Amino acid sequence: MPGLLTGTDVDNNQIEEKDMKHTLNNQASIALKAAVVFAMFGTGSALADPPTGEIVFSKADISIATRDSEAQEIAAGDLACSFRETGLTPFALVSYECRAAAAAVVEGCFFKNKFVADAGTELTVGLDVTNVEAGHEAEIFLANNSGAINGEVITAIPEAPHTPGGGHLCPEPLEQGVIAARWCEMSLTDTTNGIEGATELELFEVFARGVNVAVPTCAEMLATP
Repeated sequence: MPGLLTGTDVDNNQIEEKDMKHTLNNQASIALKAAVVFAMFGTGSALADPPTGEIVFSKADISIATRDSEAQEIAAGDLACSFRETGLTPFALVSYECRAAAAAVVEGCFFKNKFVADAGTELTVGLDVTNVEAGHEAEIFLANNSGAINGEVITAIPEAPHTPGGGHLCPEPLEQGVIAARWCEMSLTDTTNGIEGATELELFEVFARGVNVAVPTCAEMLATP
């Protein structure tokens, strides 16, 4: 009679229903495994992408080196640009410039670190003073595996012009040393990436106690002739 199921039909339907559930379970299991693998490893293109980060100076400072720095072979009066730069490519090579628009240094004679006023003084003025000397490559720094560089760049005080036949300012046993130094319009720059880390308008330091010396101002040094 129509609409009636025999025992054989019921058994066949139960078998088909079990097969369908088994197939659906397998498909769900495969989909779940694929989702887990994708979440763990991502796509091939994502794995190939390099680490990204913004290159910044997390710390930068410009100062005049003191006499305490001489133990590190840095002369008193030199310009010191210290910094920490991050976000670089690991093991990147980076160069820096520590520059000043002008600098003036007054030197005198010392005996056992005491200033000898009667020996006289010498004034030297330099314009556009930098650690990047003509004909010489800038000092190169290597980033660590985290893409960071901690370093210090030193710009020496301007040298006194050579006078043919001239002698030294300080005869023995006197030693020549810096009495005072003034630096103007300074900057620290990552020249590889074109990023400025710090600036200072003027720095002035006197190294001999109780000594009054005339040092040109920044306005005087930078005045248009």
